[in-house]
Amino acid sequence: MLDRKNHSKNAKNTLFFFTDEGGDTKKVMIAVNKDNGSEIAKFQFSNNNPEYEIDTFDKKVIYINGSVLEIFSY
Repeated sequence: MLDRKNHSKNAKNTLFFFTDEGGDTKKVMIAVNKDNGSEIAKFQFSNNNPEYEIDTFDKKVIYINGSVLEIFSY
């Protein structure tokens, strides 16, 4: 699992950034297309220290928050 200290993750055609949204306390991961810079997806996390894994094969972000598992598609 990746933790918050690893702020970006590189995949084949997608770059992932973990950031605050608009200076708010909401934590989001943004998926960006490497070729044209467009935003592909945005995922909101409910805590400040998320544990997550990026599955580049199935194009999913797997997020664990305590006993809760969330899976986002991009």
